[in-house]
Amino acid sequence: MHLGKFKPRLVLLMGGATFVLALSSVVFKFFAVQDAFWSTTFWTFVGEGLFGAGILAVPRYRKQFVHLFRRNPGAVIGVNAANELINLGGGLGVRYASLLAPVGLVSAISATSTFFVFLFGILLTLFSPTWDGGFVGAKRSCKSGGRCPDHGRGGVDPGLCPRREPLNPLAQLPEKCVTGR
Repeated sequence: MHLGKFKPRLVLLMGGATFVLALSSVVFKFFAVQDAFWSTTFWTFVGEGLFGAGILAVPRYRKQFVHLFRRNPGAVIGVNAANELINLGGGLGVRYASLLAPVGLVSAISATSTFFVFLFGILLTLFSPTWDGGFVGAKRSCKSGGRCPDHGRGGVDPGLCPRREPLNPLAQLPEKCVTGR
């Protein structure tokens, strides 16, 4: 079995991110037990907001965000709002659980969510590869008699391409597939 080239920089970045997440959980519990849960949660959110503003201060990331937002503002707002509501509920639950149980146990259990997202992604890919639930984007009509040249097979409806986004969301669609707008 060939694992490829070992990348120590990547391993160090992953280890650093893991350390920062673990440290933030311990620091949160320390201050939430010493002070109040909600005030500690507020300052945690302030720190996360400042970090997000710092990311948007990088010109390249800001340009990407503005371009994506101008291209499809409804989807950006809708997807982000749904993601943040789910993240808010899960984050508050994990933070509160860390007050009641050891931080290591709570962190280990909450980390299993990543495994389940990965597992569900694999299962959906294997058993329903063309279903996207209507979240991926506009339907693309195809002028090649129900067959899309980039995928080689027709969609659910004749004349529709399978609604799969390219790996780069800013990439151009194939010439024969045009957006249905």
